[in-house]
Amino acid sequence: MVVYRVYGPDSGNGEYGASWSPIDPRSIGPDDYRDRAGLPDSNPGTHLVIGQLIDASAVVDLRPALPCGPPHCVDERPGGLLEYVIPGNRVAVIDCVYQPLFPPY
Repeated sequence: MVVYRVYGPDSGNGEYGASWSPIDPRSIGPDDYRDRAGLPDSNPGTHLVIGQLIDASAVVDLRPALPCGPPHCVDERPGGLLEYVIPGNRVAVIDCVYQPLFPPY
């Protein structure tokens, strides 16, 4: 299964964070993605990683993306995008392709 993660190279866990989605952010677009994913201000959303989830047992939670509010977001972001929490993604997600996002998401 293909999974996606939007990140910034200097933000938190970068491409190795636990939050992934089966929904391609490019299908949503930069104007709505940040709100639907609940991305914090510390994530500049300048990069996309696309990978293959090969171990479904590594998904520890399947949930709507959590909302983001102060102090992590200046403006409220409702979240709600389908999110897979994959803490062991360095093993569970393979064949990763990295792309810059412009404009940032």
